[in-house]
Order: sequence, then structure tokens, then C-alpha cells
Amino acid sequence: MQTKETQWVHTMSPRIHIIGLGSVGVIVANALASLRQRPDLTLMFHRRLSCEGQLSLTVNGIYNNVRSGFDVEEFHDGHWKRLPGQSGRRRPSSYDDPHVSPIDTLIVAVKANYTRSVLNTVKHRLSRNSTILFLQNGMGILEEVDESVFPDPEQRPHYMIGINTNGTSRTGQLSAHHTSLGEMPFGMAPRLSSPELSHGQWHQDPRLIRSARPMIDALSNSPNLNVRLVSVEDVLHLQLKKLAINAVLNPLTALLECKIGMLYSSQQPWIRRLIELMLEEISAVLRALPLPFQTSLDLEAEFAAKQLTSMVEAFARRLPQHSSSMMQDVGKGSETEIAYLNGFLIRLGMQMGINCPVNNYIMQAVLEKQESQRYGGDKQRASTHQQRKAQPL
Repeated sequence: MQTKETQWVHTMSPRIHIIGLGSVGVIVANALASLRQRPDLTLMFHRRLSCEGQLSLTVNGIYNNVRSGFDVEEFHDGHWKRLPGQSGRRRPSSYDDPHVSPIDTLIVAVKANYTRSVLNTVKHRLSRNSTILFLQNGMGILEEVDESVFPDPEQRPHYMIGINTNGTSRTGQLSAHHTSLGEMPFGMAPRLSSPELSHGQWHQDPRLIRSARPMIDALSNSPNLNVRLVSVEDVLHLQLKKLAINAVLNPLTALLECKIGMLYSSQQPWIRRLIELMLEEISAVLRALPLPFQTSLDLEAEFAAKQLTSMVEAFARRLPQHSSSMMQDVGKGSETEIAYLNGFLIRLGMQMGINCPVNNYIMQAVLEKQESQRYGGDKQRASTHQQRKAQPL
């Protein structure tokens, strides 16, 4: 007699599901749809698709790459429903009911603060044989997913992490600008806490994971993204560097309402001094990290304050016209990812006895501005809500 899990293994097909069609999700979906030997693609939405079913990507403001031929699922009334007539491609019988059909490979490109709620809508379609690739800013997300979405380590999907440095901006529900060429390395997901939960996966070659192979092959051949498979040690190294960059540029552009290049072209010396103070605290935390595995990574050299300062400035000068997503979120009064950027670093510092008062001040300022925008200037209501939001941090 076959178990449910055995049946899932037998019906799995090399189909890649993507949830989170912001600018990063769009450029990844467009790249996969551009392959000559493309995988089956399903784009998943938690709101109604209000545009024509085509992926449109403008590269450097000149070349417009439009792709179609994918399936679309929308989440309504607690169920996933497939829109008719999107791809015209043959599907396995297991795909007839998208609410219960298994997901072999899932790319999660929603913002960190929405990850748990999004995964809760698809967790019944994922198994220990599935692979999830997280393409997000920030850290500390996987530990929350473990706790509230996949608490049983024996039934937990394989986790992979991708770090995107391509410049992107969203222009519509299925359209984006690819503004600057960067890279997108990815690999097995490392952990800084509870290493015993996933240590067995760390050193597993992801190419040996059946559900990961089609995604690895497809992404590695995708045009214009500079995707490459890297070791778990390299994933952690790149993740920490990107964390330091985002923890400085995102909140400061949100507070000052400017593009990231303005932080360095401004004639105000206090801005540079503020950046230096933030990075001194971030450097202290990163250099004190107890790494959960043996590595050749030299924390003292890689994350020295002077090294981080040069790295952040170089990133900002490469994308001077980029508007951070945090600035856009604060402007709309939407929840930001700051709990997974500065908030994560502050919590990590507290565990090691390192205080981060400047980063904490910046985080509280972002939360206050976010809530003030949300409540339209009602400072008392915004302050009360902001204090509740800040409690877990």
C-alpha cells in the first residue's frame, strides 16, 4: 500500500512554482521562461491577476523581453485555483486540483515579513521531498518557518538560499526593470541557530536532491542573472555581507526619503558619520559570530568596520538611482523587513552581549515612520502600535 508521501514522489514532475512576483520574482520567472529547454512554470498569487498574462522585463531601459506560456494559480477563500488557458501545455493528472497537488520545487520571493503567512497557504502541498529556494533580504526567517510552518524536522522540505545583487524595480504586476547587472549565487541554507536541526542538509550536495535538480539546472542556465551554485559556507558569507549592506542603505533611504546614491553624494557629513557608527556595531556583531561549521572564512578581516564601510559605499555607487523597497514600503505605510535586517543584528548582538544602540535607534525611527504613514498622522495611535511591533525585537 502506498503512503501519501510515496504517491507524491511518483507524481512529481519538473515543475517550478514561484510565489512572490515582485521585481525579483518577475526577473527570475522571466529568465526561466526565456530558456530554450524551459521547465513548466506556475506563478502563484494571493491577489487577483489584473493584467495580461505575460511576463515583461525591460533590460537597461532598452530591450523589452516579453514571455508567456506559464500557469497561474490564485488563492481565494482559503483555496488555490488555477486560471484556465494560461499555458496550453499538458499537465499531469495530479495537477487537476491545484489546491491539493504536490509542489516539487518552490521559489519564495515574497518579503521576509510575509514568508510565514504565505507558506502556511501551501505547506499541505510540500513534503520532505520538496525543495524551497528563498530569495529574500534579511536573516532569521528560516528559524521562524521551522517553528511555525514545518515544526517536524523529519517532514521538513529542503531549504536553499539565494542572494540577489541584480538591480531591479517593479513596474507592474508582471513587469519589472532589470536596471543593473549583478549576480544571484545560491546554495543549501546555513543556520546560525539550532544547527542540530539542519546540519545533515548543510553538506549535502543539492544536485543529489531530486526535487532540486531541475531548478538548479534551469537557474544555472538562465540568461542575465549570473546565477551560480555555491557552497553552504559561501552562502553564509554572501548572506552576511548583503545583510550589512541592506541594514544600512534600506533604513536610511527610508528615513531620508532618497535614492541610495544620495547618501554618499550629500554634503552633510553627519550622514557618513551615522553610516560609520551603524557599521561599527554591525562589524562587532558579525566578527563575534560563533560559526556552526568549520570554514576558512576570516571574520575579523572580512567584517572589519573599514572593510564593511568600503563595501557598502561601493554598492551604493553601483546603483545610485536605486530606490530601496523599504523606502517604498514606508511611504505606503506598509510593514517593512527591518525586523530581519537591523532587528536580526540587534537580537544576535544581545545573545552575545553586544549592544547596538545606533541600529536600535534607526530601527525604532523606521517603525515609527512606518506606523505614522499607516495611520495618517495619528501620532498617539501610531506610537502605541509601533511599541507593540517593536516588542519582539
